[in-house]
Amino acid sequence: MAQGSQSQQTLRIISANIQHGKPAALSEKTPRGLIKHMRSWLKHRRQYRQALEETGRLFDSLDADIVCLQEVDTRTLRVFLSDQTEIVARAMKRRYTCRGLFYHSLSHAIRLRPWYALYPTPPIIGGYGVSIISRYPVAAWQWLPLGAAPVRFIPTGGKGFAGTRTKIALGQTRGMISAAVMIGNQILRIGSTHLELHKPTALHQLRHCVNQMEDTADIAWILCGDMNLEADDISQLLRTNVVDRGGYGGNMSQNAYWDVTELTIPAHAPRRTLDHVIAPHNMVPLNVQTVRMPVSDHRALVVDMEVSTSAS
Repeated sequence: MAQGSQSQQTLRIISANIQHGKPAALSEKTPRGLIKHMRSWLKHRRQYRQALEETGRLFDSLDADIVCLQEVDTRTLRVFLSDQTEIVARAMKRRYTCRGLFYHSLSHAIRLRPWYALYPTPPIIGGYGVSIISRYPVAAWQWLPLGAAPVRFIPTGGKGFAGTRTKIALGQTRGMISAAVMIGNQILRIGSTHLELHKPTALHQLRHCVNQMEDTADIAWILCGDMNLEADDISQLLRTNVVDRGGYGGNMSQNAYWDVTELTIPAHAPRRTLDHVIAPHNMVPLNVQTVRMPVSDHRALVVDMEVSTSAS
């Protein structure tokens, strides 16, 4: 993207939940069980990889500077032991730096504490999480454990042997990865996260993420991800000024943050705003659009942001 003055930089940022790289054209559910997994591996291995490579080429054609991915797998059976972040990054023609934050795919089932469940490098097998791909060099990476929602019993309707049928929701270990991106001799902090489905937990996690991003007051920052929250929920928590294709809403002088969002899910006919790019008020959102990817049930959120950075 074109550069402005020495203290201003216009970046194109993409936030995308890639649903473990599942091809959008693939309607059948991911099978459970080893034998069924192996059959799926034989049947769809090439289709998964091609769809991911096409996604990387799509991001490159959009001239992306930063790509924040959620629901990324690495070395899991359902994605044929591949490193999905690496596949996407390699498909983008320019030189990119990438890294992810993963938790073991079984950690949410056995309720591991976040500092045991999270891996700043991919586990030997079975990793799932978030990642960042940057066109610019990265000076440092940071990881923030966010924990999981409490165990919940959710009524599902109907009556079972012992009364109303319920399902047990265990929650999943969540985290945020952030990168100190070097733009010339200046630093911009980028965060990528995927918050819990449980709304009270997601709101708490979002506040924790924003507090962490603001720890270094002299460094500009942008937080991206699948928040599992609607724009109204985030606005009540952070007093955000919502930006979508309709333009600016509210009075920026009374709000501390931008929330750049758009309808992204389901991909074929979006009805919900779960994917967001959040930034402090000294940034300037210039444009927002969504793009349907060759993978996932989400659309990618594409945001052009004019950022103010401080010298390192």
